[in-house]
Amino acid sequence: MVRKAGLLVLVFGLIATAGMSHAETVDASWSLPTTYNDGTAIPSSVQVSIVTTVYIGTGLTGPWEAVGTSSSGATSLTGLSLDLKRGQRYYFTVTAMLNGQTSAYSPAIVYCKACSNPGHPKNPKIIFK
Repeated sequence: MVRKAGLLVLVFGLIATAGMSHAETVDASWSLPTTYNDGTAIPSSVQVSIVTTVYIGTGLTGPWEAVGTSSSGATSLTGLSLDLKRGQRYYFTVTAMLNGQTSAYSPAIVYCKACSNPGHPKNPKIIFK
């Protein structure tokens, strides 16, 4: 029986850098899945083999463009330099790969550079469960 890793719990921190190029440095972090889709626990000795890919898109359901892939067992990618336009909403999602099987996309999170949104934090940390 083939079992697929469940969706990841995501924590993304988006940190802006200065400059005219509209470049943003994105640091992404997450928790590795702890169960397969069937509810069976993923042993920690197997979790260290999970590879995560981070994607960006301009729509809630994509299309998605890969912007970084982690090393096995990693729980973060730092220093992703992205050209983000002011006022544009961007969506981030991830997939997990284990034993050649790739998970579905995680639920997307949104980030908007300089959107007029009262109470919108400058450096948001967004948590999905």
